[in-house]
Amino acid sequence: MLGGVARFLLYVGLAACVGGVVTATLLLRDAIPSSKPESGDANKRCRRLWLVGLALVAFATVVRAWLQVDGLRDPADPFWPMALRVLVGTSWGKGFGLQLAGIGLSIAGARAGGSPRWRPGVFAKTGAICLVAAPAWQGHAAGADHFVPLVMLADAVHTASFAAWIGTLMGVWLVFLVDGSERSPAGSDAEALPLLIARFSPLAISFGVMLASTGAAAGLLHLTAVADLWSSGWGRLLLAKLAAVAALAAAGAYNWRIVTPRLRRGEGQAMLRRGIRRELLFATVTLIVTAILTGTGTPGSE
Repeated sequence: MLGGVARFLLYVGLAACVGGVVTATLLLRDAIPSSKPESGDANKRCRRLWLVGLALVAFATVVRAWLQVDGLRDPADPFWPMALRVLVGTSWGKGFGLQLAGIGLSIAGARAGGSPRWRPGVFAKTGAICLVAAPAWQGHAAGADHFVPLVMLADAVHTASFAAWIGTLMGVWLVFLVDGSERSPAGSDAEALPLLIARFSPLAISFGVMLASTGAAAGLLHLTAVADLWSSGWGRLLLAKLAAVAALAAAGAYNWRIVTPRLRRGEGQAMLRRGIRRELLFATVTLIVTAILTGTGTPGSE
């Protein structure tokens, strides 16, 4: 149970960390020119999202390392010798080291005092890449029977795609739609939100395509037969995840095809706010199922 909670917090943290970087790097530059006063507030919100995500990742990393070591050692054995063997001599430990590197690089990339003109630098971006790559060393991909490097690369792309998709959605929500007051950047610049959504939509579609393709490849690799989808716990969880992702994609498609055109006409902000809340709800369900799925043995290992 605790392991599932830690994995869920890790995935939420990854999404927030990557979302803060992607939103500040790819979306705000065109939507809100840096010469405008609201640019500073928008960047500070992205930085806040990034830092909260980084804190969640750090907490979940420590908890998961402790659980991993404690689960492998005999109660009579000392903790630290087993910790050294797990963290230095196993694939899981390599992923842990990559997470530590990502956290360290991200901290090194933090700007002092919450600068209003914060832009993610090389350290922050490299740290985010390390963080989304690390789970591939700690999950089912590392235990694949064939084509392990390709499988791990696909797993890293899968994690990065979901983190970027949902994290950037978090960024859009936090920057523009967290409330309806005039303090929001959208309240002071009516053109900013349509521009931001227009820039976000193709990114979300690209991330969704990569997520679906790498997820399908992983599913085919781990299933030994079609019947595994309903006869094994892992297969049933995979179906539940697919249903949650389908609901998430449908909510995103509705926002893209129905709500976005209304934004261009100067209306639809309330609809977009409700729509993004639905997307984030389905994303939360997806992450919960994923946290359970990644801790469940594949059909071939049951």
